[in-house]
Amino acid sequence: GTFDNPANSIIIRGTGPVQDPANYGQPTGVTIFNRTEYKTGHTDQWNLFIERQLSSTWLVNAGYIGSKSGTLPWRGYLINSSTQAFAVDPTIRAAWRAGYLATGVDPATVRVNNPLTALIGKAPCNAACVNTTTITALQAAQPYLAALNTTSFKSVGESNYHAFQVKVQHAASHGLSFTGNYTWSKSTGLLGGTGNQTFAESQAGGGTAGATGGVDYANLQNNRGLAASDIPHRAVFTASWALPFGKGKAFDPGNGILNTVVGGWQITSAINLQAGYPWAPSCGTLNYNGRCNRVAGQPLELPEKDQHYWNGTDTLTLPNGRVITPQRFTFTKWNPDAWAAPSMTLPNGTIVADPYTAGTSALTYGFLRTPGIQNVNLSLIKRIPVTERVGLDLQFNATNVFNRANHLTVNNTVTLDAKTGSNANPAFGTWGTATLNAREIVIQARLNF
Repeated sequence: GTFDNPANSIIIRGTGPVQDPANYGQPTGVTIFNRTEYKTGHTDQWNLFIERQLSSTWLVNAGYIGSKSGTLPWRGYLINSSTQAFAVDPTIRAAWRAGYLATGVDPATVRVNNPLTALIGKAPCNAACVNTTTITALQAAQPYLAALNTTSFKSVGESNYHAFQVKVQHAASHGLSFTGNYTWSKSTGLLGGTGNQTFAESQAGGGTAGATGGVDYANLQNNRGLAASDIPHRAVFTASWALPFGKGKAFDPGNGILNTVVGGWQITSAINLQAGYPWAPSCGTLNYNGRCNRVAGQPLELPEKDQHYWNGTDTLTLPNGRVITPQRFTFTKWNPDAWAAPSMTLPNGTIVADPYTAGTSALTYGFLRTPGIQNVNLSLIKRIPVTERVGLDLQFNATNVFNRANHLTVNNTVTLDAKTGSNANPAFGTWGTATLNAREIVIQARLNF
């Protein structure tokens, strides 16, 4: 339907803790569309290249490419939450934190009367029901209570891309052709989450991109940074060589049978070398913005001797002396104790997550990256003439010919140890056995006529 038809969208009529049921449509799993905040996304692009013909077969060009996009769709924008306090008034958050520290009881968990009496006992009910007689104080303090955990469609995303590119090309000569491309780039923006990806949405990552820290819904500007798909260095080379053997070639055996055996061979290859994707630690729902804190004095990486796969029984002594047992079939690289969730110590000495303090880590970091990708594809083609018009091609195609393990993800989840306050996830900073496709060899025959 069209955007001007009220039947197609739920309209937000106010801001703040508005609890009037008249402000809501059906409280089921829908996306709220605020038409006053919908804008057409735009992208400006520009480039400047210099090209030079070095010889009849060699061509070189180099240049700059840039783009800037704004008012991009961000579908998965949470307007409130049944478990997190990012939408709660900051003064209420501060009061709750003080009460938690003083008594050991979280005031947000206290049950209060449901202010939406018209919805008590009625269906339908969304994922965080508000049709019960009592609800938590945290839920009652949320704006748009009847639409808990509902996302809004906002045009707030931004992205920027800058790249320097060099291309070297060798036209077919003596059976050889070659193209080499190198890109040095940076991709940044005001980025959202990774869910509900559709047309040109502004997302922090997704697909093959690195893991990101939590999306900060309380402070949109805190979601600026490197895109999780940022690749600062990428080189791609392609080459094709018709081997100089056979009739009429540089090495002509002069024998019909030998010409048929050694002639008509061609080798082609594509090589892709690129840096890894950026990532950041995530504290999930331990606090209201999902970000963590850097632990002073702790190195980011483990010593080189400890960077290897583990069997699930051997122990690892971290730089601060803490001993952990890495999970089986995981490769350790990053120090789990370099990051921690914001925490507080209760009167009984128990350490708990601090749900009312924002973590200071970023959405992504350029110095935290997944392993780089190195991939080589190779094809060997044999062309056999049958008649003047008919030929047979035999192809031997190998993808990832060296069977390199190209890893794409890093475990970035930070949990909390109630005794020490440190990261309790021994798999943090590791990657497992999941990779891009392993080596695959395909043999095929094709008849051309």
